[in-house]
Amino acid sequence: MRNPFTTMAVLVPALVAVLIWSADARAQCTDLDGDGWGDPGDVSCPSGSDLDCDDGDNTVYPGAPDVCDAVLDNDCDGATDPLEDDVDGDGFTGCDGDCDDADALVYPGAAEVCNDGIDNDCDGGTPDIFDADGDGSDCDLDCDDTNADAFPGNTEVCDGADNDCDGSVGPTEVDVDEDGWLACIECDDNDATLNLDDLDMDGYSTCHDDCDDDDAERFPGNMELCDGIDNDCNDDTDELVDGDGDGFSACDDPADCDDTDATVFPGATEICDGQDTDCDDATSEDVDDDGDTYTECDGDCDDTDAAISPDGVEICNGADDNCDDTIDEGFDVDGDGFVDGANDDCVGAYEPEELDCDDDNADVNPEAVEVCDDEIDNDCNEDVDGDDEECANLAPVADAGYDQQARYLAGMVTLRFDGTGSYDPEATDLLYTWAIDQEPTDGVKLNTLVTASTSPYAFLVVEIDDVTKGPWDFTLSLKVSENGNPDSESELDFVQGHIYIDDPIFPTARCDVASNGRPSPASMLFLVFGGFVLALRRR
Repeated sequence: MRNPFTTMAVLVPALVAVLIWSADARAQCTDLDGDGWGDPGDVSCPSGSDLDCDDGDNTVYPGAPDVCDAVLDNDCDGATDPLEDDVDGDGFTGCDGDCDDADALVYPGAAEVCNDGIDNDCDGGTPDIFDADGDGSDCDLDCDDTNADAFPGNTEVCDGADNDCDGSVGPTEVDVDEDGWLACIECDDNDATLNLDDLDMDGYSTCHDDCDDDDAERFPGNMELCDGIDNDCNDDTDELVDGDGDGFSACDDPADCDDTDATVFPGATEICDGQDTDCDDATSEDVDDDGDTYTECDGDCDDTDAAISPDGVEICNGADDNCDDTIDEGFDVDGDGFVDGANDDCVGAYEPEELDCDDDNADVNPEAVEVCDDEIDNDCNEDVDGDDEECANLAPVADAGYDQQARYLAGMVTLRFDGTGSYDPEATDLLYTWAIDQEPTDGVKLNTLVTASTSPYAFLVVEIDDVTKGPWDFTLSLKVSENGNPDSESELDFVQGHIYIDDPIFPTARCDVASNGRPSPASMLFLVFGGFVLALRRR
């Protein structure tokens, strides 16, 4: 017989080894929700090696039962749990109480179908024989179990329904004219304009002789108004007609005071014909509103002002005082359209900007353009030339002139060019800059003596080397700027000169000068002596 202690001595170490191995194996299983399934699945997990598809929810694991818990896949099979799936698309799932999710006509609250053997509304019963409308007729016999006025044996009435369930409605329960009313109740089912509608809510329909069911003021028996409308629907308009066709009748307010004359009506223009043309109970001949003994028919051009009439005295006040169709005549001496600003009456009647500051000069008035170098307040704004904003910051203007002088001095001929025609709109002292813009060709020399100065003059010395050459052209330019402000330069102005020899045998030279296309008023004759010229001036 084997010693039991010997057997135990052998088994105990083996069992310990198994337990140690199991403990080590379980240590490898990750089971966060404690449901016995791991993520990832492993043979070391207590429930097996399948993957737990949600290791944070212990109701979700392989093989878990379907429950209505908003978790669509409790058993981790990759498909929506049947109880939470609306298979028939009727809006209800098994969790919502759909007792047959394969039939879209079966769901909680569905209408029970008569005698079909199905629990349509999932209430646990199948009442195949019932009376839904409570008219006493079972659903298998009632032709419309939703209408309590329809059942076998009922009396047919004019409502468009098969009241007695004989399969047809009454012969007059039709709407031939499709106006929404049955022939059995309306006045003419062949005319859609005749029906029981009362669109204007006046208590009358077209079947009740309402002649205009869109106007609540027109119906049988209504009071006739003087408005050109058949208010009482008797096919007549009782108000007076517009006899003269002027758009007004005696029923109007205000009324036409003469419905036989189309020129007489309320609001007509009053004319001097002895009639009350505008129906205001007065004629123009009768009315002198301002008491100056003149009416409008007498020529009073403003019958609201006693100082204005054909006998009125014209004063400077902006009105036609004597009714001659001219305002303030005699107070615009120069005829420029502006009254005399030196007249006290004009000053009182007009705004300052409407007054002529020099009524003897038609070029001076509030609408004139300021001339920047004439020392006159052309636009009557009390600013002259450079002080006027129209002339402010304007560049000076260069004028090279053409009134040149020549003189013989110390064996040389000196030409003087005059720029005094230049000016600055702001009346600032000018700096004059002259320059030779075009040099003549061989045979003549031009030497500038003065190029930039506050003097407007430039001087040139002319020396002819060879009288056989020529003619010679030269151009002189002038630019002016405000003295001390080089940024205010003018445009260039030019002087063109032409020197030529009249007679090579007895040499004489001529110099013609022009400025900016203006012809020279003088021609200069130069007598040539030993290379120098003596200038003579001709006019």
